[in-house]
Amino acid sequence: MTGTAPDGPQDEGELTVVAVHPERTGDPATLRWHVPGPALPATDEPHGGPALAGLVETRLLATALVGAQEVTTTLAEGQSWTIAGPAVRRAVQETVAALRSRPARPVAERDAALRELAELVVAGAGPYAASHGGRIELVAVQDDIVSVRLGGACHGCPAQSFTVHRRLEEDLRRGAPWLREVRVVDRRGASDQGAEAADCGAGDGSTTGRPLVLFRTPPARR
Repeated sequence: MTGTAPDGPQDEGELTVVAVHPERTGDPATLRWHVPGPALPATDEPHGGPALAGLVETRLLATALVGAQEVTTTLAEGQSWTIAGPAVRRAVQETVAALRSRPARPVAERDAALRELAELVVAGAGPYAASHGGRIELVAVQDDIVSVRLGGACHGCPAQSFTVHRRLEEDLRRGAPWLREVRVVDRRGASDQGAEAADCGAGDGSTTGRPLVLFRTPPARR
């Protein structure tokens, strides 16, 4: 792939109502467009909506993924950002504007969709946790927060907990970009509010005296 990432409007006719800021990634074909302001609502439409889907259909883009605060676009083979940049920027802006014009999705509806996804993701992470002598269980989904319980070798171990968290959150956010955070709770369901995890060498499975781990999504860039 050749060319550089577009860093501003290309002409007077380009849509500039919605501010988006492109950022390069490790893949020269992929740009991450940061979207300031409120988180984008979830969408079930392919590639976030017709604007970006149209660029995929015409093979300008290979794919587009809408997240809570960004839109990630990947060029189709043979395309360059020098040529495709203005069209992709317009499509990203149109997609963001269209999503923000929709009525807010009710919390109960979001939680129901998130629970359905979380059940699948936690079940998929189970064998990974078991391979390290641990286990993971879905506890609750409420107000865009997923709570899980770690057991066995995973309980109280910072390294194991972080790895499971990363696997869970990344998979969950792909299907539910409105996810606020993933919490690890104890047997009673209480979450820690900032203490560090205990030494994973305790090994007795008890929660007494063991601080827990709270995983919170980093705050959106302003």
